[in-house]
Amino acid sequence: MKHIIFPLIAFSFVSCNKKGPLEPQLAFPPLKSVTYKINCDDCFVWWSNEDGVSESLNNQDSDWEYSFNGQSGDRLEVGVMNSEGSLGYNSVSILLNDEILQSSSSSCPITGAAFATDTLN
Repeated sequence: MKHIIFPLIAFSFVSCNKKGPLEPQLAFPPLKSVTYKINCDDCFVWWSNEDGVSESLNNQDSDWEYSFNGQSGDRLEVGVMNSEGSLGYNSVSILLNDEILQSSSSSCPITGAAFATDTLN
């Protein structure tokens, strides 16, 4: 019985320690605020959501915005292209905590294609 009590007491002290050996394994990485923004009059937009799944919408304008909380390692991407019959230069931005992380502008007014991508650190 004495041989069982000592390891049990030692384990209870280690497990109650605030900086015990299990803490790093249980800690969650901090979330980071990500926002995608576009600048266009009438465009097709595609993006990678918080689950890494691609989504898209047609006939969007500069009012479109998408935000989520990401973690290190998340792939970020957003792109635009002029909708059918629309002409003009477009741009996209990826913001991290309200500061521009990546941005891109189109160089062709016909397609208006712009694409930005990055990975959260």
